[in-house]
Amino acid sequence: MPRSRLLLLALLAAAWLMPSPLLVYAHDPAVEVFLMSTRTLRGDCAPESISQGLACERFVPRTEPQPPDQLRPVGEWVCATWEEAVGLPEDRRPVIVFVHGNRVSPGEDRRTGLMVHRVLHHKLGALGPYRYVVWSWPSTRVSGLLNDCQLKAKKTKPAAWRLAWLLDKIPADTPVALVGYSFGARVSTGALHLLAGGALDGLQLQDRCCPNRRVSQATLLAAALDADWLGPQGYHGRALTRVDHVTLLTNGRDPAMRFYHLSTEGRRVRALGWQGLIGPQPPLAGGPQIERLDVTEVVGRSHALSGYLSAGLGAPRMWDELEQFVAGPQRGAIEVVADNALPSVAEN
Repeated sequence: MPRSRLLLLALLAAAWLMPSPLLVYAHDPAVEVFLMSTRTLRGDCAPESISQGLACERFVPRTEPQPPDQLRPVGEWVCATWEEAVGLPEDRRPVIVFVHGNRVSPGEDRRTGLMVHRVLHHKLGALGPYRYVVWSWPSTRVSGLLNDCQLKAKKTKPAAWRLAWLLDKIPADTPVALVGYSFGARVSTGALHLLAGGALDGLQLQDRCCPNRRVSQATLLAAALDADWLGPQGYHGRALTRVDHVTLLTNGRDPAMRFYHLSTEGRRVRALGWQGLIGPQPPLAGGPQIERLDVTEVVGRSHALSGYLSAGLGAPRMWDELEQFVAGPQRGAIEVVADNALPSVAEN
Protein backbone atom coordinates (compact mmCIF):
# COMPACT_ATOMS: atom_id res chain seq x y z
CA MET A 1 0.00 0.00 0.00
CA PRO A 2 1.42 3.45 -0.90
CA ARG A 3 2.78 5.44 2.02
CA SER A 4 0.40 8.32 1.29
CA ARG A 5 -2.61 6.00 1.62
CA LEU A 6 -1.27 4.59 4.91
CA LEU A 7 -0.82 8.13 6.22
CA LEU A 8 -4.36 9.02 5.19
CA LEU A 9 -5.80 5.98 6.97
CA ALA A 10 -3.76 6.73 10.10
CA LEU A 11 -4.97 10.34 10.17
CA LEU A 12 -8.59 9.34 9.76
CA ALA A 13 -8.35 6.65 12.44
CA ALA A 14 -6.64 9.01 14.90
CA ALA A 15 -9.22 11.70 14.24
CA TRP A 16 -11.75 9.87 16.38
CA LEU A 17 -9.61 9.82 19.53
CA MET A 18 -10.07 12.75 21.90
CA PRO A 19 -11.14 13.03 25.53
CA SER A 20 -14.71 13.99 26.35
CA PRO A 21 -15.49 17.48 27.63
CA LEU A 22 -15.58 17.50 31.43
CA LEU A 23 -18.88 18.73 32.79
CA VAL A 24 -20.67 17.94 36.02
CA TYR A 25 -23.95 16.21 35.26
CA ALA A 26 -27.10 17.37 37.04
CA HIS A 27 -30.44 15.66 36.48
CA ASP A 28 -33.51 17.80 35.83
CA PRO A 29 -36.89 16.07 36.30
CA ALA A 30 -38.44 18.44 33.72
CA VAL A 31 -36.22 16.92 31.02
CA GLU A 32 -36.80 13.45 29.57
CA VAL A 33 -34.10 11.52 27.70
CA PHE A 34 -34.95 8.83 25.14
CA LEU A 35 -33.03 6.63 22.73
CA MET A 36 -34.67 5.34 19.55
CA SER A 37 -32.87 2.66 17.59
CA THR A 38 -33.48 1.43 14.05
CA ARG A 39 -30.65 -1.11 14.25
CA THR A 40 -32.94 -4.14 14.34
CA LEU A 41 -34.98 -3.00 11.34
CA ARG A 42 -34.27 -4.62 8.01
CA GLY A 43 -33.70 -2.85 4.72
CA ASP A 44 -37.31 -2.09 3.88
CA CYS A 45 -38.65 1.37 4.62
CA ALA A 46 -42.31 0.71 5.35
CA PRO A 47 -44.50 2.51 7.89
CA GLU A 48 -45.68 -0.79 9.34
CA SER A 49 -42.14 -2.06 9.88
CA ILE A 50 -40.91 1.01 11.70
CA SER A 51 -44.05 1.56 13.79
CA GLN A 52 -43.81 -2.01 15.11
CA GLY A 53 -40.04 -2.48 15.14
CA LEU A 54 -38.62 0.87 16.29
CA ALA A 55 -36.88 0.19 19.60
CA CYS A 56 -37.19 2.87 22.26
CA GLU A 57 -35.68 3.32 25.72
CA ARG A 58 -35.95 6.03 28.36
CA PHE A 59 -33.12 7.02 30.67
CA VAL A 60 -34.13 6.98 34.34
CA PRO A 61 -31.55 8.73 36.53
CA ARG A 62 -30.95 7.68 40.10
CA THR A 63 -32.83 9.83 42.55
CA GLU A 64 -30.37 9.59 45.44
CA PRO A 65 -27.84 12.43 45.77
CA GLN A 66 -24.71 12.08 43.64
CA PRO A 67 -21.18 13.31 44.38
CA PRO A 68 -20.72 16.99 43.56
CA ASP A 69 -18.06 16.09 40.98
CA GLN A 70 -20.17 13.48 39.19
CA LEU A 71 -19.26 13.69 35.49
CA ARG A 72 -21.44 10.98 34.00
CA PRO A 73 -25.19 10.40 34.27
CA VAL A 74 -25.97 7.63 36.73
CA GLY A 75 -29.12 5.63 36.11
CA GLU A 76 -30.58 2.94 33.89
CA TRP A 77 -32.28 2.61 30.54
CA VAL A 78 -35.80 1.15 30.62
CA CYS A 79 -38.09 0.07 27.82
CA ALA A 80 -40.40 2.72 26.40
CA THR A 81 -42.43 3.34 23.23
CA TRP A 82 -41.77 5.80 20.46
CA GLU A 83 -45.21 7.29 21.17
CA GLU A 84 -43.96 8.31 24.63
CA ALA A 85 -40.97 10.05 23.10
CA VAL A 86 -42.89 12.10 20.54
CA GLY A 87 -45.40 13.15 23.21
CA LEU A 88 -49.08 13.99 23.24
CA PRO A 89 -50.50 17.06 21.46
CA GLU A 90 -51.02 18.83 24.78
CA ASP A 91 -47.35 18.31 25.74
CA ARG A 92 -45.73 21.38 24.21
CA ARG A 93 -42.21 20.71 25.49
CA PRO A 94 -39.68 21.19 22.68
CA VAL A 95 -38.01 18.09 21.26
CA ILE A 96 -34.28 18.01 20.49
CA VAL A 97 -33.13 15.07 18.34
CA PHE A 98 -29.44 14.17 18.25
CA VAL A 99 -28.25 12.00 15.34
CA HIS A 100 -24.85 10.39 15.90
CA GLY A 101 -22.21 9.77 13.27
CA ASN A 102 -20.43 6.72 11.89
CA ARG A 103 -18.66 3.94 13.79
CA VAL A 104 -21.03 3.94 16.74
CA SER A 105 -21.91 0.50 18.08
CA PRO A 106 -24.88 -0.57 20.23
CA GLY A 107 -24.28 0.65 23.76
CA GLU A 108 -21.92 3.32 22.54
CA ASP A 109 -24.95 5.12 21.13
CA ARG A 110 -26.22 5.49 24.70
CA ARG A 111 -22.92 6.83 25.99
CA THR A 112 -22.51 9.21 23.07
CA GLY A 113 -26.07 10.47 23.39
CA LEU A 114 -25.65 11.13 27.10
CA MET A 115 -22.35 12.92 26.52
CA VAL A 116 -24.06 15.29 24.07
CA HIS A 117 -26.97 15.74 26.47
CA ARG A 118 -24.58 16.60 29.28
CA VAL A 119 -23.18 19.47 27.18
CA LEU A 120 -26.60 20.61 25.97
CA HIS A 121 -28.11 20.56 29.43
CA HIS A 122 -25.20 22.57 30.75
CA LYS A 123 -26.27 25.30 28.32
CA LEU A 124 -30.04 24.79 28.20
CA GLY A 125 -31.12 23.27 31.50
CA ALA A 126 -32.15 26.50 33.23
CA LEU A 127 -34.20 27.73 30.26
CA GLY A 128 -37.14 25.35 30.45
CA PRO A 129 -38.28 21.74 30.09
CA TYR A 130 -37.63 19.76 26.94
CA ARG A 131 -37.38 16.22 25.58
CA TYR A 132 -34.10 14.90 24.22
CA VAL A 133 -34.03 12.00 21.76
CA VAL A 134 -30.95 10.09 20.62
CA TRP A 135 -31.54 8.73 17.12
CA SER A 136 -29.50 5.54 16.66
CA TRP A 137 -28.95 4.03 13.22
CA PRO A 138 -26.84 1.01 12.10
CA SER A 139 -23.33 2.45 11.99
CA THR A 140 -21.19 -0.19 13.70
CA ARG A 141 -17.63 -0.20 12.38
CA VAL A 142 -16.79 -2.61 9.54
CA SER A 143 -13.36 -3.54 8.23
CA GLY A 144 -11.64 -1.21 5.79
CA LEU A 145 -11.94 2.50 6.45
CA LEU A 146 -12.96 3.60 2.96
CA ASN A 147 -15.24 0.58 2.59
CA ASP A 148 -16.77 1.48 5.96
CA CYS A 149 -17.45 5.08 4.89
CA GLN A 150 -18.97 4.09 1.55
CA LEU A 151 -21.19 1.42 3.13
CA LYS A 152 -22.46 3.80 5.84
CA ALA A 153 -23.08 6.53 3.27
CA LYS A 154 -25.60 4.18 1.65
CA LYS A 155 -27.19 3.43 5.02
CA THR A 156 -27.85 7.12 5.65
CA LYS A 157 -30.68 7.03 3.08
CA PRO A 158 -32.98 4.60 4.94
CA ALA A 159 -31.83 6.22 8.20
CA ALA A 160 -33.01 9.60 6.87
CA TRP A 161 -36.35 8.15 5.77
CA ARG A 162 -36.96 6.62 9.20
CA LEU A 163 -36.03 9.86 10.95
CA ALA A 164 -38.38 11.80 8.68
CA TRP A 165 -41.12 9.30 9.51
CA LEU A 166 -40.59 9.94 13.22
CA LEU A 167 -40.50 13.75 12.85
CA ASP A 168 -43.77 13.55 10.94
CA LYS A 169 -45.35 11.78 13.92
CA ILE A 170 -44.48 14.56 16.41
CA PRO A 171 -47.57 16.71 17.11
CA ALA A 172 -47.78 19.73 14.83
CA ASP A 173 -47.52 22.32 17.61
CA THR A 174 -44.44 20.75 19.21
CA PRO A 175 -41.21 22.63 18.36
CA VAL A 176 -38.44 20.41 16.99
CA ALA A 177 -34.68 20.91 16.69
CA LEU A 178 -32.02 18.65 15.14
CA VAL A 179 -28.37 18.21 16.10
CA GLY A 180 -26.48 16.09 13.57
CA TYR A 181 -22.83 15.06 13.69
CA SER A 182 -20.82 13.80 10.69
CA PHE A 183 -22.99 11.24 8.85
CA GLY A 184 -25.70 12.16 11.38
CA ALA A 185 -25.83 15.59 9.74
CA ARG A 186 -26.34 13.82 6.40
CA VAL A 187 -29.20 11.82 7.93
CA SER A 188 -30.71 15.05 9.30
CA THR A 189 -30.67 17.00 6.03
CA GLY A 190 -31.96 13.93 4.20
CA ALA A 191 -34.89 13.78 6.61
CA LEU A 192 -35.62 17.48 6.06
CA HIS A 193 -35.55 16.92 2.31
CA LEU A 194 -38.08 14.10 2.65
CA LEU A 195 -40.32 16.17 4.93
CA ALA A 196 -40.45 18.78 2.17
CA GLY A 197 -41.74 16.21 -0.31
CA GLY A 198 -38.40 15.20 -1.80
CA ALA A 199 -37.16 11.71 -2.61
CA LEU A 200 -33.95 9.78 -1.93
CA ASP A 201 -33.46 7.15 -4.63
CA GLY A 202 -37.18 6.37 -4.64
CA LEU A 203 -37.74 6.72 -0.89
CA GLN A 204 -40.56 9.14 -0.07
CA LEU A 205 -42.92 9.78 2.83
CA GLN A 206 -46.50 8.71 2.27
CA ASP A 207 -49.71 9.19 4.29
CA ARG A 208 -48.39 12.16 6.22
CA CYS A 209 -49.51 12.99 9.77
CA CYS A 210 -47.98 16.47 9.81
CA PRO A 211 -47.50 17.59 6.19
CA ASN A 212 -46.41 21.09 7.22
CA ARG A 213 -43.82 19.95 9.74
CA ARG A 214 -40.96 22.44 10.12
CA VAL A 215 -37.80 22.23 12.18
CA SER A 216 -36.93 25.33 14.16
CA GLN A 217 -33.18 24.77 14.39
CA ALA A 218 -30.66 22.44 12.75
CA THR A 219 -27.13 22.33 14.18
CA LEU A 220 -24.75 20.48 11.87
CA LEU A 221 -21.35 19.47 13.26
CA ALA A 222 -18.66 18.28 10.80
CA ALA A 223 -21.37 17.55 8.25
CA ALA A 224 -20.38 14.56 6.09
CA LEU A 225 -22.37 15.34 2.96
CA ASP A 226 -21.46 16.93 -0.35
CA ALA A 227 -21.13 20.69 -0.03
CA ASP A 228 -23.50 21.29 -2.98
CA TRP A 229 -26.29 18.97 -1.84
CA LEU A 230 -28.33 21.71 -0.14
CA GLY A 231 -28.50 23.86 -3.26
CA PRO A 232 -31.90 24.03 -5.02
CA GLN A 233 -30.86 21.32 -7.50
CA GLY A 234 -28.88 19.28 -4.98
CA TYR A 235 -29.54 15.77 -3.72
CA HIS A 236 -31.03 17.23 -0.51
CA GLY A 237 -32.25 20.29 -2.38
CA ARG A 238 -35.52 20.73 -0.50
CA ALA A 239 -34.03 20.45 2.98
CA LEU A 240 -33.60 24.17 3.57
CA THR A 241 -37.28 24.85 2.87
CA ARG A 242 -38.26 23.06 6.11
CA VAL A 243 -35.91 24.64 8.65
CA ASP A 244 -35.88 28.13 10.17
CA HIS A 245 -32.23 28.43 11.16
CA VAL A 246 -29.10 26.41 10.43
CA THR A 247 -25.87 26.54 12.45
CA LEU A 248 -23.04 24.95 10.48
CA LEU A 249 -19.70 24.16 12.14
CA THR A 250 -16.80 23.73 9.71
CA ASN A 251 -13.21 22.69 10.27
CA GLY A 252 -10.60 22.98 7.54
CA ARG A 253 -8.19 20.69 9.42
CA ASP A 254 -10.60 17.86 10.21
CA PRO A 255 -9.06 14.81 8.44
CA ALA A 256 -12.43 13.18 7.81
CA MET A 257 -13.70 16.41 6.23
CA ARG A 258 -10.49 17.12 4.36
CA PHE A 259 -10.37 13.69 2.71
CA TYR A 260 -14.13 13.17 2.48
CA HIS A 261 -14.04 13.44 -1.31
CA LEU A 262 -11.91 10.28 -1.51
CA SER A 263 -14.69 8.21 0.03
CA THR A 264 -17.43 9.31 -2.36
CA GLU A 265 -18.25 7.15 -5.33
CA GLY A 266 -18.21 8.89 -8.70
CA ARG A 267 -17.86 12.44 -7.31
CA ARG A 268 -15.05 14.48 -5.86
CA VAL A 269 -17.00 17.25 -4.13
CA ARG A 270 -15.76 18.54 -0.78
CA ALA A 271 -17.67 17.99 2.44
CA LEU A 272 -20.14 20.54 3.76
CA GLY A 273 -18.32 20.36 7.11
CA TRP A 274 -15.01 21.30 5.50
CA GLN A 275 -15.80 24.47 3.56
CA GLY A 276 -19.50 25.15 3.96
CA LEU A 277 -22.02 25.53 1.17
CA ILE A 278 -20.77 25.74 -2.40
CA GLY A 279 -22.51 26.35 -5.70
CA PRO A 280 -25.33 28.77 -6.48
CA GLN A 281 -27.40 29.59 -3.41
CA PRO A 282 -30.28 31.81 -4.53
CA PRO A 283 -32.49 33.07 -1.68
CA LEU A 284 -35.34 30.71 -0.87
CA ALA A 285 -38.79 32.08 -0.15
CA GLY A 286 -39.19 31.51 3.56
CA GLY A 287 -35.80 29.85 3.65
CA PRO A 288 -33.57 29.63 6.73
CA GLN A 289 -30.89 31.87 8.08
CA ILE A 290 -27.60 30.02 7.78
CA GLU A 291 -24.80 30.75 10.23
CA ARG A 292 -21.41 29.23 9.58
CA LEU A 293 -18.95 29.01 12.46
CA ASP A 294 -15.37 28.13 11.57
CA VAL A 295 -13.93 26.09 14.46
CA THR A 296 -10.68 25.14 12.73
CA GLU A 297 -8.46 26.89 15.28
CA VAL A 298 -10.41 25.42 18.19
CA VAL A 299 -10.88 21.78 17.16
CA GLY A 300 -7.80 21.43 14.98
CA ARG A 301 -6.84 18.16 13.30
CA SER A 302 -9.56 16.00 14.79
CA HIS A 303 -12.93 14.61 13.82
CA ALA A 304 -13.86 13.62 17.38
CA LEU A 305 -17.33 14.66 18.45
CA SER A 306 -15.95 15.71 21.83
CA GLY A 307 -13.76 18.28 20.11
CA TYR A 308 -16.74 19.96 18.48
CA LEU A 309 -18.66 19.90 21.75
CA SER A 310 -15.70 21.49 23.51
CA ALA A 311 -15.72 24.21 20.88
CA GLY A 312 -19.30 24.96 21.90
CA LEU A 313 -18.28 25.32 25.53
CA GLY A 314 -15.76 28.00 24.60
CA ALA A 315 -18.02 29.72 22.07
CA PRO A 316 -21.54 30.09 23.46
CA ARG A 317 -22.86 31.43 20.15
CA MET A 318 -22.80 27.84 18.88
CA TRP A 319 -25.86 27.14 21.04
CA ASP A 320 -27.57 30.56 20.80
CA GLU A 321 -30.41 29.33 18.61
CA LEU A 322 -31.00 26.20 20.69
CA GLU A 323 -31.17 28.38 23.80
CA GLN A 324 -33.87 30.52 22.18
CA PHE A 325 -35.57 27.35 20.96
CA VAL A 326 -35.85 25.90 24.48
CA ALA A 327 -36.63 29.21 26.17
CA GLY A 328 -39.77 29.82 24.12
CA PRO A 329 -41.26 30.71 20.76
CA GLN A 330 -40.00 34.30 20.79
CA ARG A 331 -36.93 34.32 18.56
CA GLY A 332 -34.56 37.25 18.41
CA ALA A 333 -32.93 38.49 15.26
CA ILE A 334 -29.81 36.47 14.41
CA GLU A 335 -27.04 37.95 12.33
CA VAL A 336 -26.00 35.79 9.38
CA VAL A 337 -22.26 35.14 9.53
CA ALA A 338 -20.22 33.84 6.61
CA ASP A 339 -16.93 33.08 8.33
CA ASN A 340 -16.64 33.68 12.04
CA ALA A 341 -13.58 32.29 13.78
CA LEU A 342 -14.07 31.22 17.37
CA PRO A 343 -11.71 31.83 20.28
CA SER A 344 -9.69 28.88 21.48
CA VAL A 345 -10.66 26.98 24.62
CA ALA A 346 -8.47 25.31 27.20
CA GLU A 347 -8.16 21.56 26.90
CA ASN A 348 -9.75 19.53 29.70
